[in-house]
Amino acid sequence: MSAPAILELPVRGAYRVAPTRSEARFRARGLFGHTVRGTIPIRSGSVTIRDGRAEVTAELDLAAVATGNRRRDKDLRSPRLLDVARFPSITYTGTFAQERSSVRGTLTVHGESVSTTLDVREVHRHPGGVDVVATTRVDRREFGVTAAPWVIQSYIDVELAVAFVPYED
Repeated sequence: MSAPAILELPVRGAYRVAPTRSEARFRARGLFGHTVRGTIPIRSGSVTIRDGRAEVTAELDLAAVATGNRRRDKDLRSPRLLDVARFPSITYTGTFAQERSSVRGTLTVHGESVSTTLDVREVHRHPGGVDVVATTRVDRREFGVTAAPWVIQSYIDVELAVAFVPYED
């Protein structure tokens, strides 16, 4: 894993997530030590920058969680685990300050909100916007997802690859 990126924010600006170019990738240890990998689309989000601080929001679409195994995906969406019928999305709100390389905020999964820090690993500016990669590790038990501890480990590593584009005037 690379070291955190140092990001110099513009003084002002408003960006939205480009959903077709953004996703959360996750991995966890599964049964017999193999690694389960998957993705969750980032449905929407925004970044508003003012005076060296950025306010960040994001919503992820749990109904579209994908691991490459339909049976496993169905099980993940079931009431036993993520209960997508009751909790169809994951949300994040946070603040990035110029003096650090992380976003501190609140992650809400399965109806539970937990303080979570995203470490910014990569930042690529280009004429069409900004691409960011950030990582975190979450403990699914903190969100009330406690079923099948022998099948899925408690800690989930998450990498967010997010494309931000300016809001249209």
